[in-house]
Order: sequence, then structure tokens, then C-alpha cells
Amino acid sequence: MVKDSIQTFFIPETAKGKRIDIVIADLTGLSRNQIRKLIAERKVAIDGIVLKKPGSTISSIQKEVQIDTLPEERKRIIPENIPLTILFEDEHIIAINKKPGMVVHPGVGHKEGTLVNALEAYRTQHQLPELRLLHRLDKDTSGVLLVSKNEKSFAQFSQLFEKRALEKVYLSLNLGTPKELKGYIDAPIDRALHDRQKFAISASSQSRRALTAYQVIDFFGDISLWALSIHTGRTHQIRVHVSSIGHPILGDETYATDESLRKQNELAIKRQLLHAYRITFVHPITKKEIVIQAPMPYDFKQILGSLSNSKYKVPSFSFDQYAYHHQW
Repeated sequence: MVKDSIQTFFIPETAKGKRIDIVIADLTGLSRNQIRKLIAERKVAIDGIVLKKPGSTISSIQKEVQIDTLPEERKRIIPENIPLTILFEDEHIIAINKKPGMVVHPGVGHKEGTLVNALEAYRTQHQLPELRLLHRLDKDTSGVLLVSKNEKSFAQFSQLFEKRALEKVYLSLNLGTPKELKGYIDAPIDRALHDRQKFAISASSQSRRALTAYQVIDFFGDISLWALSIHTGRTHQIRVHVSSIGHPILGDETYATDESLRKQNELAIKRQLLHAYRITFVHPITKKEIVIQAPMPYDFKQILGSLSNSKYKVPSFSFDQYAYHHQW
């Protein structure tokens, strides 16, 4: 590796146990195919040791990734003046209210028009250092998304995620109503065997434990409004969990049933009605409790308004009494 061309990226604690190629893709913005090519060319090292297998997993002791000669494509994130709704900002983080339908990160088929393109324009305009996503939301999921403004805040907020010290609450509109109006879905998740683009409940030794607390907070005949608090952040976790107990999110065609598709068409729902409603945490730098809440997007409010025949207001609810959730 040529010393002058090496760039270093710090591995967050939240990456422990994840595949190295996926982690490096998240850190650099490169595709996994680009990462595999760099590894094959012996241009990637972990803590100074040249990496040979892209499928290896990150251990708790690994701290840095060094990459020799990054491809030019990574430097071509085009700043785009896409309006951002900022819910909270200080010198350490920005909280964005992500619009439904917006892809978070450039990738195959989405080189432009992403949240990262919008953030690059914001960064340039305000002369900020590199902005880094602290977590992600699916394209069709709306709501609160946190972004770090410097290396220090990225490291400290990553520790909050690792320690599960943030309360992340979502709202969803689901088919039917469960027998228990509040409770937990504690079921491991892994990639689906017959469709690697999907995830499923799995008993495999490779699956990762996942916990979702839920409560039904309103009823509309054969559908209901749920509040959900995720204790782990597995890919598609809420969507997989609620579908696994027979109550898929309306508009979610990936994990739909015939009945949920019928109801989706009846209500003219165009995307999965899942909204990252609120994040609560003690700021690791200022030590203040921060509550960030994203108002419901227009299409979600419109559906709820039509179901309730009124200007809809989300009922009050709390997860404070969920002891298992906090002790898990």
C-alpha cells in the first residue's frame, strides 16, 4: 500500500459482527462490488493488516480501515439544492425529517436526488466538515434521521446506538389488530433463503436477535395504527416483525399478504405507511435530554383523516412501562 495515497476511516462500535464489505461500503459510499475489487487488489487493510476476504466480520477490537487509492467515483457526490426539513441542529448533529420516497444514499439506479446529495449541498453552503449518516431509513419510510457533523460526534453518537441508549419510536398503519394490544416481538432476523433482497424470521445460527415493542394506539375497523419502539436496528426489522405475526404494514408490497394488498388498493396507498416519529436520547456531549419529533407526512395524515373523518391527531402514548424492553 502506498502511504501517501492511503485514507483512513474509523470503524464505529455499531459495526461489530457485521460483514466487512458492508461496513466499508457504509463508511466510504462505494458499492460493495467496488469494495470487493479493492480487497482483491490488496488495497484494503484493517488495523494495518491487509484484508483478503470481503465476507469476514468486524470484531470488537478492530478500530480502523485503511484504503489505498479510493476510486474517483466516491468523490463525485454531486451537491444538489434539494430542500431539507431540519428538526434539530447544534454544532454536533443535524436531525432531518426525511421525506417518503427519498433514497438516503447514492447507489445503483440512484446516483442523484438522494439525501446524501442534499446534505453535500448543505455542507458546502455552510462550510462544514464531512457529514456522516448515523443510521438509515428505507426509501419509503419517512421521519427522523440523525447526521453527525464531525468525527467526534460520529464516534460518540455511534456509541449511543451501540449501547441502545436512544429510544426510536415509529408509527405504522397495519392490517388488522393483534389479540394483545401491546407487547413484544422478539424474533431473530436473517436474509430470506429464497429471495436475498428480503429478510425473514430465522432460526439460523447466523441470524441476529431482534426486539420490537409495540402498542396499538388507534382503530379503524379492519386496520389499526401502531406505535413501535425498536430496541435493535436490523434491516427491515419492523416490517418483518409485524408481517410475521400477521399484521403487515399497509403499502409494504415486499412483506404483504393478499388481504393487505387488497386493502392498500382500496385506500389508494402508494407506499409503506411507516414513519420514524420520534427519537429521544441524552446528548453525549451536552448531556441534555433531547426529544426530536417529526410531524406526520401529508400522505399518511391524509389516509388517517379519511379513516377518522376528521383532522387527525396522533393519540398520546408512552413506552416508559415496558420493563422488558429496557432490561433486554
